[in-house]
Parts: sequence; structure tokens; C-alpha cells
Amino acid sequence: MTAGFAVPEEIAIIGIDNDPLTRTLSRIPLSSVIQGTVEMGRTAAHLLHQMLGGARLAGRQILVPPVGINVLASSRHQPLASPYVMRARHFIRQYACQGIKTEQVADYVGNPSP
Repeated sequence: MTAGFAVPEEIAIIGIDNDPLTRTLSRIPLSSVIQGTVEMGRTAAHLLHQMLGGARLAGRQILVPPVGINVLASSRHQPLASPYVMRARHFIRQYACQGIKTEQVADYVGNPSP
């Protein structure tokens, strides 16, 4: 849960730079925008070539679109029909590394009526 929201059930999070360290360190693997770094490099080289040739490029803005999104768990919502299963999944994600027991998950979820 981040700032009171369950990720990705209530809110999706997408980062930028597709950094392997960030993906590894976050509790939920972080989706990321993949920047067009090859096109950025080509554009920068072209502009530098123009500037070395005497062109004045002051105030020029160039936008290079991203090439895609690396979709991971932080933006991959899988709707579940049962609110009990959703609550159980959230609790397990939150406390999985703390040695939780089945009874703790059941207590958190509550006792569904048959």
C-alpha cells in the first residue's frame, strides 16, 4: 500500500528509465517507460553537427517519444471477483516476508458468510 492506495489494485504506478535497481528494490516490481535513447543520441549528434556548422539553435525544443513501456506488476491489475481474495492477496503481498500464517490472513480478510 502506497499513500493509502493498494498498488496495482487501486492505482497503477509507472516509473521512467527502466532502471534494473529500482525494479529489484521495490516491493512490487515497477513498470517503466522505456525512453528512446537511440533516437535521443542521433538527434543530439545531428544538432551538434548543425551547431558546429554555425547554425543557431537557441530556444529550440525537440521531443523524442518513448519506445514503449516495460509492464510489470505495479501497473498490471488483474481484477478479482471476490473482495475476500483481493484483501487476502493484498495482505500476503504486504507481509509475505514476515512469516505470516494462514490464520493471520483469514483474520485480516474476515469471515465470509456462506
